[in-house]
Amino acid sequence: MFKKEPSELLKAFNEAVDAYTTTLCSKWGIDPHYTSWAGDDRSGVFCIEDGVNLNLGEVILCVELNLDYRSVCEWQEYNIKAHHFNFNYIKLEAWFMGAPRVPESTFKRLEKMEKAVYDLADEEKNRVARETKEYEKNKAEKK
Repeated sequence: MFKKEPSELLKAFNEAVDAYTTTLCSKWGIDPHYTSWAGDDRSGVFCIEDGVNLNLGEVILCVELNLDYRSVCEWQEYNIKAHHFNFNYIKLEAWFMGAPRVPESTFKRLEKMEKAVYDLADEEKNRVARETKEYEKNKAEKK
């Protein structure tokens, strides 16, 4: 594989990105050793060991707007729930500008309904398992 030295432009990009991530870690009290870029690609996803993942634009936004760690975590957790129930993703900047969102009470109701569906499915699996066992027993007795 052909490997060459990075261009001056790429070096400047990497330095700028590193400055943003170092600043973010410092503001949030995170040891940079517990962070990485997915696939070592500074234009991709910045991963913090505790599960927070940000793209480069979000890292820059967090630094430039001085966003606090807890609020960013709340935004990310909201989007995980929203995705799970097929609601639209809210971009970080829109979140902090007050974009409309699904209330927590709706997520709680949906989670309760989802649990009821899974419980019903478990009951049905158990019923089928019992009937299968009974069927196999009767089949063996007939032989």
